[in-house]
Amino acid sequence: MFAYLLFLTTAMIDPPRTVQPSSDQIAEWCSDRKVSNLNMRCAPQDHLIVITAQPASLPVPMPDRSQRARPKNNPGSWVLTNDYPVVALRNEEEGLVDFRLTIGADGRVSGCDVTRSSGSAALDEATCSIISVRAVFEPARDVNGKATTGSYANRVRWIIPTESSYAFPLDAYRSGAMPRFGTYIQIDEGDYPPKALESGMQGTATVGLTLSARGKVTGCDIESSSGYALLDAKSCDIARGWRFIATAGASKITAETKTRHRFRWILPYAWQEYQRTGIYPPKSY
Repeated sequence: MFAYLLFLTTAMIDPPRTVQPSSDQIAEWCSDRKVSNLNMRCAPQDHLIVITAQPASLPVPMPDRSQRARPKNNPGSWVLTNDYPVVALRNEEEGLVDFRLTIGADGRVSGCDVTRSSGSAALDEATCSIISVRAVFEPARDVNGKATTGSYANRVRWIIPTESSYAFPLDAYRSGAMPRFGTYIQIDEGDYPPKALESGMQGTATVGLTLSARGKVTGCDIESSSGYALLDAKSCDIARGWRFIATAGASKITAETKTRHRFRWILPYAWQEYQRTGIYPPKSY
């Protein structure tokens, strides 16, 4: 029998196919066997079997399109200084809160757990309640790229900025009124009375404010002095410029609403250094 066998290294081969041998192939076959008897028919079998090896079609692996949930807005914008809880400010509470969010397939926060407490219940609660509202995510996706539930973990460090003076309400939720710009009110260095700076005055004053129905301050009384009449008077001057809004639990501000605020007057760093070294600050106040 006259046949060609072709072997290729492959995992699988296609079924063999048959072809008709050519006259040259028949002549070569007869010559190799020295067929000389003219009466003898010299011919291979009718068909020549040729085994071919074509690589079989292998399935193309699907790309892995999975991904974790990722923030769409800046995590640094989720919690601001003005969000500092009033209770924590009053108690001078600071700390680090570790949290884990559950992110739905729509990219919204569906759950929040504190994985490590700051030691302050007010700070822990504020972390989850604020971030759950402000955080927006690109949802997690499975291997097929379909949106699915995911998680995200991070931390918030709550620090009361002590490098500048500030004020905060003592009873915003009880009175039903709070300043429209938040619970933490930073006092500009330019508002520090120049004579108080030169004399190194600093301290804490508590003021009682009376509000109109439109949220304007109509009265200010010093409930607890800073120890300096200059700082007490400036506290009231600043407070009279505030405008108040109703808190979430109150429908509106009524006339003669009373609210209390605490002012912490802290010498700017340059002036603290002046008190320590006697070198006059280069900045003009």
